[in-house]
Amino acid sequence: MNTSFYVTYPSNENVRNLINAIRVIAEENQRTQVHITVRGPYKKRISEKKIKELSSVINGEQIKIIDVDNFFDSNQNTVFFKCEENLNLKKIWKKTSFKEYNPHITIYNGLDNFFAREIFKVLKQDFKPFKYKINELSWLEPKSKEKLELFHLKAVIDFKKISEILGCEINLTIIKNMNQKNRLKFVSKLSNKLYESK
Repeated sequence: MNTSFYVTYPSNENVRNLINAIRVIAEENQRTQVHITVRGPYKKRISEKKIKELSSVINGEQIKIIDVDNFFDSNQNTVFFKCEENLNLKKIWKKTSFKEYNPHITIYNGLDNFFAREIFKVLKQDFKPFKYKINELSWLEPKSKEKLELFHLKAVIDFKKISEILGCEINLTIIKNMNQKNRLKFVSKLSNKLYESK
């Protein structure tokens, strides 16, 4: 049986769009939107009453991103934004597969160790802490392979706005044919814009 998780998304549309774009440029086949995984895995959904109760604890909470980090020491090619500890988020935190409280936003989790390290360096270079608000818990539904394309992250990105920020046209076809050097250049530009977010 498929398992699912409960996550929280940024309520700030600009932050959401910028991080989603960074993630897709780093790896265009990522499925999920930018999120912090808070609870799970579960074999079935929690009751709506329980979700409302949990969501009320974090509604309107401000999340502060304080660093760029990685899981390279754990033999993973994972790069992520590290979140400052938030007491209310910690109250509802329950991840059975990852006992330690470590809220984070995954940016890249692919097969290429060299590229992962380059992404880490680019994101870290001019890093400035930034904040955004969260509202509620959302169910991250497991998707079948047949439905995967419909729910891909690439389907929700505002490529028009991202093109304006980058100063050139960007779309999925262009990204698919992009070399790593250009991917890193665009990740750098978008992350610098993200770090200016208020």
